[in-house]
Amino acid sequence: DREFANVQETIEEVAGMEVAVREDTSDLFDMDPMKKGQVDTQITERGKEAETAVPSGQSTDPDKMYFWKMSSDRLAIEVIVPVPDWVESADVMYNIGEESKDLMRGPLIEVGYKYEDEEGRERYRYIVDGRVLNAINKAESFWTIEEIGGVKTIMVTLIRPTMSRIRRDSVMEHTTNEFRLEPQTWDSLLTEDRPDPRVVDKVFLDIECDGEPAGRLTFGLFTEECPITCKNFVALCTGEYRDEDGNMTESAMYLKGLPFDEILRENVLRCGNPGLDKTTATLTHEELAEYMQYLVGRQEGGEKKAVGPLRKSWKLTWGQDLPVPPGQDFQRAMEGDPVTDWDIVVQELDKLEKEGKGCTLQFQIPEFVKGVDHRGFAFKFEKLDMTHAQRGFISMDRSEETDMQASSFFIALKEYPDMDNRWNAFGKLVDGFDLLDRIEEEYDGEAKKVTIADCGRVEEVKAKAKAEVEA
Repeated sequence: DREFANVQETIEEVAGMEVAVREDTSDLFDMDPMKKGQVDTQITERGKEAETAVPSGQSTDPDKMYFWKMSSDRLAIEVIVPVPDWVESADVMYNIGEESKDLMRGPLIEVGYKYEDEEGRERYRYIVDGRVLNAINKAESFWTIEEIGGVKTIMVTLIRPTMSRIRRDSVMEHTTNEFRLEPQTWDSLLTEDRPDPRVVDKVFLDIECDGEPAGRLTFGLFTEECPITCKNFVALCTGEYRDEDGNMTESAMYLKGLPFDEILRENVLRCGNPGLDKTTATLTHEELAEYMQYLVGRQEGGEKKAVGPLRKSWKLTWGQDLPVPPGQDFQRAMEGDPVTDWDIVVQELDKLEKEGKGCTLQFQIPEFVKGVDHRGFAFKFEKLDMTHAQRGFISMDRSEETDMQASSFFIALKEYPDMDNRWNAFGKLVDGFDLLDRIEEEYDGEAKKVTIADCGRVEEVKAKAKAEVEA
């Protein structure tokens, strides 16, 4: 086999290029756009316009070098496999075989070439050999032989599954080809090559269900990848932390005794919000009149300001003397939801103000909407590229409005691509899967019956990790 060290730089440059193997994606999906007028393509993933940033990577085995990247339209994964100059199409070995029983995974794939050994016997060298990380459209995937930058390569194009439709506007003579991609996380090409962050710390949550001891959930934390997030979570579990001066300090927030906030089967468990984001305030008649003037001014573009006991950052919600307005079931707001229909608010409060009364209103405190960190505040997310690669991964509940997180966290109940690049994963369940199964099955929708009775740090893990580093 040829050594490729002298062309490594060229290959890496090629891997960063967009490979022009598909000039018209519509042919792949049997599209028949109108000939007249404008034709657009719209690609959505995770319910929104597909992101422009695309994942890429390379093999982890230096003896089997290949590079891969997602195409700019996100419809395909393009794999670049360097081969010796003498390899021709007839020598290429390309096999896409057995599908996975796991519907999220792709088929087995082999890509390489055949050659003759010194004794003239036919041999096979497979450079890509394993299971494709995500489901692909086998029938539409293909390969070609290309020479790029003076290096001969096998170019493999793996087509991602899509749902497609055509929208036509006959008046504007405008056609839109719409593709909807199923959410997929590509942090490697093959399942066998997925990143496996090292567990440095471990923490435990002792769980009670219906007031009775139920068992323990033990989580391994990726402290090297997310040091700030993991330090915060350890402090939430132990109730103490070491401050900047090296002194042990009581944590402002402690998970012990908290019930779970939400249990959704085949989705997530959510916990860690002490409810400090909700408050009520009583206004006198005079304060209510001032607040009414403030609301009218806000609708006209006025600045936020404090009124009476109210802080300018607080968000008005439905509840107390501001009843939830009627509406259809699927549109109906709930008590505690932020107000969106200000006309109704003004009408209701105007009635109270004209009666010469004050009122009691309910508010959301944005800075505490995701709980409180160990210092009593919130902090900016640390890392969003950690994937929720399997059931039991744990991540912080980030406010997508402010990018802040604190004490509220999720436990994923499945591999969850929808959560990737949105929430900060920082660890995984390493012991207690039977208990996780029981909570999901028996307490779906009944989160308050499940409580963290005790929590803390598993100390021997930290000591073992330290010993490994010193060795």
